[in-house]
Parts: sequence; structure tokens; C-alpha cells
Amino acid sequence: MVRWPYLVVLLVGATLPPIVPAQIVSPQRERNALNKGVAVPKRAWGPEQAIGEPDTPLAGDIQTAWASLTEDGQKEWLELIYEKAVIPVCVEIHETYRPGAVFKIAVFDREGVESIVWEGQDPTAAGQTRGVSKIKLRTDIVTDRIRIYLDSPKVPGWNEIDAVGLIGQDADRQWAVGVKASSTYAREIPPQVDQPQMDPFDGVFVGDSELMAKREQQLAALVKQLRQRDEQLRAAQERVDELERENETLKQKLKDR
Repeated sequence: MVRWPYLVVLLVGATLPPIVPAQIVSPQRERNALNKGVAVPKRAWGPEQAIGEPDTPLAGDIQTAWASLTEDGQKEWLELIYEKAVIPVCVEIHETYRPGAVFKIAVFDREGVESIVWEGQDPTAAGQTRGVSKIKLRTDIVTDRIRIYLDSPKVPGWNEIDAVGLIGQDADRQWAVGVKASSTYAREIPPQVDQPQMDPFDGVFVGDSELMAKREQQLAALVKQLRQRDEQLRAAQERVDELERENETLKQKLKDR
């Protein structure tokens, strides 16, 4: 995934690792914003990208889908909350980049107790460009909150999710109104005035000063790589020039015969 800084990363053929851990967009904040007629800010690759209907039209590493902090550093999860509690019969997971990592789904009851309701192989096979994994659930738990587990190390690359539909026994499809994740590639967003003091989805953030310090360290490392690559290219060019001179000398000797 080529993200930041684009030109430097492109030149060295490496990807710059992201910095910021998971940040949460709470359902209450989303509802407050909707009531006021404003949109909740959506950061590139933030978990909030999974709120609402699918909006990533193409397959690929596109910022309108959620992406975890690292490509394959650990198993990940995406937790979603919905407006109406239902007995779920199916979830539809819109996977838009490196699909195939989903291996488990859990639901939470009204007391917040987690129950595993599905484990198995992701219906969208690894290697496909994108897909909608429709997974049937068997449970009698009434819930408005589910968690999608991904075996990220098993499927190389960022396993990105655009949206998750929840279908109840009434066959109505809901889209998430709140979300949190095990981690995210996205940057921190400032808290809003209307965000509740005791938000159930608390996050841990890295401040801008620490972020910039790490970015500078990474940029310095990339510059070092560029210089090393330049030295290698210079050495290779010198060797090519030497071989060309030897070739010309050999041609001259053959001509003199």
C-alpha cells in the first residue's frame, strides 16, 4: 500500500508503516450529528468508513474503506452497532481489498455478553479482488452490535472492509450507525463538543507531536535507503562503462588482426 509520502515510497519500492492506533466513532456521536443534519468526519481508512451503505465503487486500496494499522501484524476485528436490535440471520460484509480474512463473527446481547455465532472460511476467497461475503447466522440472541474477526496474517496485505449489512428475521437490511476497530490506519480526529463524556467506545490515541516525530524518523530511514540505492546505481553504471570500454578494446584488437 503506497500512501505517505507517495514519491519517496514509490522510488524505493517500500511502504511506509502507519502510526495511529484505533480510534472510535461512537453511535451516539453519529446519531447526534444526523439529528443536527451534519456529517461525521470520515478519515481515510478510518473505521468510520464502515458506517452506512457501501460507498467504495471499485476494488483496491481505496480510502473509503476501513484498513487496520498494519498489513499483517496481528488478527484484527471490526465492531459495528446498528439502530435497531434484531435476531440476526445474516451479515453481508463488503470486502473491497485483499478479501478472504474473515473467520469469526460474534454478537453482543443487551448486557454486553459476547457470543460466537459463526466460525469458518470466508465465503469470499483470498485472491479475489473484492466480494460480498454473505454469512448466515444461527442464534436467538437479540442484538444491535456485532463483531467481525479477521485473520489478517493469513491473507497478506490490508484486508479492507467498506460496509457490513445486518439482516434480521424481518428480512430488513440495516447499515451500521456506530463502529470501532482493533486498530486503524487513519489519523486522529479531534473530539466534538457533542461527544458524551462517558462514551462506551473509548480509544487510545497518539498525539500529533509523537506522530510527526515518528514520521520524521521513517522519512529519514527512507532517505537513507534512497542514498544507498543511488550508490548502488552509480556502482552499476561504472561497471557498465567499464565493460563497454573492454568491449571496444576487444573490437579494436580483432580489427587489427
